[in-house]
Amino acid sequence: MRRFGLLLLVLGLFLSGFQVQAEPVNLQIKPGHLLIGPQAFYLDDPLENLEPGQLFSVEKRREFKPLNKPYNNLGIHEAPVWYLARITNPTDQTIDWLLRTGLFDMKTAVYLHRPQDSASQFQTLKPWEYALKYELFDFQLGAHETVDLLVRADAVVWHVEWLELLDERSYWQDTIRDGILAAWYYGALAIMIGYNLLLFLSIRDSVYLWYVATMLTFGFFQFIGIDRFGVVWSEDMNFYSVWSYLSALPVSVAFTVFTQRMLHTKVVCPNWNRLLNFNLFFSIGVLVFGWFLQPESLEYLVTPLGFLLPLLLIGAGIHSHLAGNEAAKYYLTAWGVYLVGLTGFTAGFFGLWFFGLSPWSANWLVKICSAGEIVLLARALGARYNAIKARMIQSQQEMIVLKENQAKMLEAKVIERTKELQEEQERTLDSIRYAKIIQDSYLPERHFDFESFRLEALYSPKDIVSGDFYFVHLEGQTLWMVTADCTGHGVPGAMMTMIGLSSFRRAIVEQHLNDPGAVLNEVSKLVKSGLQKERRITDDGLEGACCKIDLNTGLAQIASARLPIIIWQKGELIKLKGDRVQLGYENSPTNHTYQIYSHKLGLGDRIFITSDGLIDQPGGEQGFGFGFKRLARFLETQHHSDLAQELEQLGSALDQYRADYKRVDDICCLALEFGPQATLA
Repeated sequence: MRRFGLLLLVLGLFLSGFQVQAEPVNLQIKPGHLLIGPQAFYLDDPLENLEPGQLFSVEKRREFKPLNKPYNNLGIHEAPVWYLARITNPTDQTIDWLLRTGLFDMKTAVYLHRPQDSASQFQTLKPWEYALKYELFDFQLGAHETVDLLVRADAVVWHVEWLELLDERSYWQDTIRDGILAAWYYGALAIMIGYNLLLFLSIRDSVYLWYVATMLTFGFFQFIGIDRFGVVWSEDMNFYSVWSYLSALPVSVAFTVFTQRMLHTKVVCPNWNRLLNFNLFFSIGVLVFGWFLQPESLEYLVTPLGFLLPLLLIGAGIHSHLAGNEAAKYYLTAWGVYLVGLTGFTAGFFGLWFFGLSPWSANWLVKICSAGEIVLLARALGARYNAIKARMIQSQQEMIVLKENQAKMLEAKVIERTKELQEEQERTLDSIRYAKIIQDSYLPERHFDFESFRLEALYSPKDIVSGDFYFVHLEGQTLWMVTADCTGHGVPGAMMTMIGLSSFRRAIVEQHLNDPGAVLNEVSKLVKSGLQKERRITDDGLEGACCKIDLNTGLAQIASARLPIIIWQKGELIKLKGDRVQLGYENSPTNHTYQIYSHKLGLGDRIFITSDGLIDQPGGEQGFGFGFKRLARFLETQHHSDLAQELEQLGSALDQYRADYKRVDDICCLALEFGPQATLA
């Protein structure tokens, strides 16, 4: 396709021909290569009825005339042409020659005639059996022998400079050189295809896939159209066949899409992108429907693409380069290098052989320039990747700066908010501390030392305020002592202690109830009544134990809702279990019959009422609760100690057992001991 397009590009070039000489060609010994085409004469055969014997006659030989141009395009349906050249061997040696007439299967026939023979005496030369790419005929030329070579060209495209004499050694040198150059070119092409295919599979950028498609279609077209045309195609598959025209269209499609993706024409140069889209759709349309057209029609459709495609691609490249696209520089250079090679190859069809090239070596220039184009296009892809990478790095840096600024702003907000929270927390803590003062004011003293008894309290909130409380009331010779554990701890628990304390105070002090079980029932009723408005949200209550002691007789009456009571009496440890009911909950009874424990205390006897925070506190090696058994062993070993000292050591033992474990609940333990001065009835 490029070959036809560039034919139009070089129409304006000056066409220089060779003056055909009438004299015989004097061959030198082992000349290597000798072009005899410019020395030939030609004769048209419009009726296709001429025979070699006629043409060797004197009359017909006079009708041959100089060609006056090295290139003769026979067209699509024109008649064959005969070419005549006389050659002489001035040496004393017989020389073996190869006559090269063109590409393989280009329908040429060669006849040899000696001037001293009659016109009917001629030799039909057979193709050389070792011919690969070109059509070769072998013959011998004796010493001082002159012969006429008659060539009948039936191919639609033929070049008289393809008439060349060469020896076998020169032919194999050319063949090996062409093979090395082809291996180098197609090897480089395969490497670049494989490398960019790996890039596509790793980066997933479609431009690399289109580069691969471009190289595949371009390499295939070059292989068919330039290197192996005669070997691969059949006799009917020439430059003017339907298949030949259509094989150029995939190159146009691939190059167009590759250019759009690499140069970002949709964004950088939208007008050029529209023209490229037109070329793309036009090429696809011709490729799809061209199979139904005649070669004459396809010539007018496909040939302009050879002129239009380079203009579009170069125009888009220039615009993209002016827009600052670094890859466009290498892209334009790649196209420029390739056009140099293709122009040199195409100009040969008009007899313009640049750089001293011949019809047999012009494809070298195409390969060298094509290899340069492949490398430069790969370099353009590299520049595109570097530009994208640079933009990504710049974006990442901008993102880092943005995130740093956001982090600083966020840090400032966090500091400000933290300060606000600290101030708010301090105000909250101040409120809780003040609530603790209020709560402590409601609680009795922690040390009672009367003549008839001593009372101590181990009171240790988990938080600032506690959900446990104790209550002590002495009225005449009757002593009431209560320990209770409310729902929760902290502020919610402290709120419950207020309700619980007021309920016990009301039941004992104001209502003067005498039975501990009645006191617990009344407290449950009062708590339920006080929390009635909150029933829809929470279900709160408490557990508690109530002990009434007659100081005259030492009789202790005890009722408990779940909390345990421990009595140390005459060297024996007695545990009293509370009833399995709770106080103040929605389902808590208000007329429960509590079990009343009655014990007559003597001098030195002790009573301990504790909340479950002491029993349940985890610790030790395995994180088990402190437990009742461990508490009992401790009280047994410390019964001889002072009551206040015993409770203090109990708190220390609990902290030692807890070690690194967190506190789980409030602790409240109320202890009573009859003193040595107690008077018992």
